[in-house]
Amino acid sequence: PGFACCCDRRPNMARKLASSWLLSVTVVVALLWLASAVAVMVAVAQDAQEEPPQAAPMNLCRSIPHAKWQSVEPFTCETPSTDIGDVMRCTFSMSEIALVIPFSSDQVSMLERNLRQWTSADAFPCEPNGDGKDYVDLLLVYSSKVESTEGFEALQANLRSLMGSTRQCFRDVRVLAGENYIEGDFLVTSRSLFYSLFGNEEMVKKYSAFFWMHPATRPIRKGWVDAMLLDVVMEYKEMWHKSPVAQFDFESDFRQNWNSFYR
Repeated sequence: PGFACCCDRRPNMARKLASSWLLSVTVVVALLWLASAVAVMVAVAQDAQEEPPQAAPMNLCRSIPHAKWQSVEPFTCETPSTDIGDVMRCTFSMSEIALVIPFSSDQVSMLERNLRQWTSADAFPCEPNGDGKDYVDLLLVYSSKVESTEGFEALQANLRSLMGSTRQCFRDVRVLAGENYIEGDFLVTSRSLFYSLFGNEEMVKKYSAFFWMHPATRPIRKGWVDAMLLDVVMEYKEMWHKSPVAQFDFESDFRQNWNSFYR
């Protein structure tokens, strides 16, 4: 009650053909789904037999004997006397550090402008009697794939020439190919290069810390290389990472913390 239902019980050829067609389509779809599921299962099984992918270009959690930072003696201080005007005197051990500036093929012109600015009086890297020239190395690391040896050698020569007199502010200046620091099948990027530095034995054994600097960063005061060295030498406690406070959304922004010290 409340509705009517009418049903034609007589055989209908069109209705039978439609039912047969729908049944055929259903069978074909089911077979395709089954074949796809089997293919997925085979692929998963093959992946399970292969080596698991590395999470980073190098194994960061490993011990490297004779790391440079371990040989740096801790600072010592003399207790001042009770005499008026006496002060506490502290002695700090010098540290060898690297200023690392990665740059991609799209950032070459940006780095060139930065190096030109260093030669100005207001942004000159060191003071005449500064210690940076004896303890700080500059590493300009190309974070793209080197397409030709001749082109990269020309880039090296150009960057060195742009530095002019600022080369005296560093113990050594090197223009390097980032792909030489990255092990395994990883793209050459600033991120993969960053992680590789921590596991590179040459870096760990030669430097007690490095400063990771973006190629767009412009110094605003002269003597900044000497100040950078003092910032590491006079650190009153051991640090792994030292940087300005990060001002970004951690839930959606996974940028590297540039312009920072890392041990």
